[in-house]
Amino acid sequence: MSALTCCRTLGSELLIVLAAPSTAPDAVQYAMDWVHYLNDPPTTDLGRLRAANGHAEPYGVGYFQIDNEPMNNGFTPEKYAEVVNVYGSRLRAIAPRARIVACGQKRSNDMSWSQKLIDLAGANFDILGCHNYEYEPESFETGLRRIREYLITLRDYIRGSGHPGIELAVLEWNLARTYDWRAGLHAAGALIMYEELSPGLSMTCPALLLRNTTDDPTWTSFIYHDHVSWFPGGAYPVEKLFSASTTRSATSPRPAARSATSRLERPSSTKSRQ
Repeated sequence: MSALTCCRTLGSELLIVLAAPSTAPDAVQYAMDWVHYLNDPPTTDLGRLRAANGHAEPYGVGYFQIDNEPMNNGFTPEKYAEVVNVYGSRLRAIAPRARIVACGQKRSNDMSWSQKLIDLAGANFDILGCHNYEYEPESFETGLRRIREYLITLRDYIRGSGHPGIELAVLEWNLARTYDWRAGLHAAGALIMYEELSPGLSMTCPALLLRNTTDDPTWTSFIYHDHVSWFPGGAYPVEKLFSASTTRSATSPRPAARSATSRLERPSSTKSRQ
């Protein structure tokens, strides 16, 4: 469990993706056994197994995602909603303090996927994790406008649904298919946009973070490596600059903040807390 140890060292929390290929009892139990292994006290069977493997204390994982991009495996939103209802209800029972992540759309024109999932399974997850890739390098700037528009539309749909407490997250984002200066500018615009859309947007995660130089070059990354060295993609220094800037801002006196609501809402929207 080196990833969990790394997160503890960094003071961060790990999101575990549970395999959810079907609602068959053995498939569901396999996923739940992982939750028990991670979070049970050392007095249960799986807790004892974890202790025997060298970690007596529970890992205390607080985020579990139900599969990843299920539409790539032939799932319809209705079928995936069934999966979320089964796995989500079990997770509520065995890990009541954990946050449950369901897979939202992976493209801005897949809005119906997210809407159906919210309506059919919104009671059994806490966070809707979407993926925001811009696939055309020349759209490094215009793609951000498209992404912003759909995130605001989706946020407003959640607010008007029967499950207004669902949070939005962007769990994969990047300018795909190039790692030059355009990737850097896209990353800068994306980071600023995501910060402006918070707190209605609870978390974001760039992808791909690491990629071996021998991998398919179609899908770009922030960091490229081989077995002895590494080099940064265009978005990596932007992430570093953004991190340094936000760290300084958090530790320095700041002037009174002005509300950014007017920039984030459509003229016809009703203003409310994001």
